[in-house]
Amino acid sequence: MKNLRQISNFKVGQLISGFFICKQKYVKTTKNGDFYLDLVLSDSTGIVMAKLWDAFELFEDRFNVGDAVAIKGRVAEFNGNLQLTIQNINKATHGQYSCYGFSDELLIRKVEESIEDLWSRLFELIKTLSSPYKKLIKLILKKNEKKIKNIPASIDFDYALKGGYLKKIVILLEMAIDILPKFTALDRNLVISGLIIHDIGKVEIFNNELMINYSESGELLGSIGMGLNILNKTAFMINDFPKKILIRLEHIIIMDVKKSDLDDLALAKFPEAVFIKSLYSLTLSMDRAINFSQNK
Repeated sequence: MKNLRQISNFKVGQLISGFFICKQKYVKTTKNGDFYLDLVLSDSTGIVMAKLWDAFELFEDRFNVGDAVAIKGRVAEFNGNLQLTIQNINKATHGQYSCYGFSDELLIRKVEESIEDLWSRLFELIKTLSSPYKKLIKLILKKNEKKIKNIPASIDFDYALKGGYLKKIVILLEMAIDILPKFTALDRNLVISGLIIHDIGKVEIFNNELMINYSESGELLGSIGMGLNILNKTAFMINDFPKKILIRLEHIIIMDVKKSDLDDLALAKFPEAVFIKSLYSLTLSMDRAINFSQNK
């Protein structure tokens, strides 16, 4: 496509072509009663408002919220913000548009690190686990590899990037490896396994689409319910998996890492859980502090 542009490179007056995700789509009417489309578009570089004023009937049914779209239009300015006036819009598919430069990489923000490198670093740590932890964790990771590599750690804030979930796990594990020698009484296998499975339910609560959102199971059961289901189904596949270990891993999944009240019923109940809770709470607090500082 000629004049292929991403949002961060938009300039007022430019005639552009590009690929975006339709994040929001509204049918509205002008003062004269004419229909038009009011859209919010995003790509890997930003978000922009867009309007389609003409030929509403021709374009309205061509795409839905969450679709990748191919657009031709002109960059304008409204109330001090850039806005795209759309001349042509169509659902973008790889079969039709890859020859014009369309790829998911244009649409989705991702972590700076290589996802394959993060995955390798994760498995180097898994190799150090003892039985039965190693078998359990390997089974869980291999079954959910595609999701783990793609989903964010959250939708709106904490590592809200493709690969963010994987990056957060690796960071937590590498922090733990550095600190654990200071606490020799802790069960290293339980700590490493617990850090990995605490949020494992997220592989089920997020869909695997371009515009990451909550799946139906995520809406109904949440991360904790899905995490317990993944853990128990996998442990059942391993003959005579120790009940004591299973119970402790279950507790690590259900404990609330965001609360620090000593009277909280979700407080970690044993030293390894306290360690995991503390690491999660530290990274959450630091991420929010850094994000707040950068967006002042």
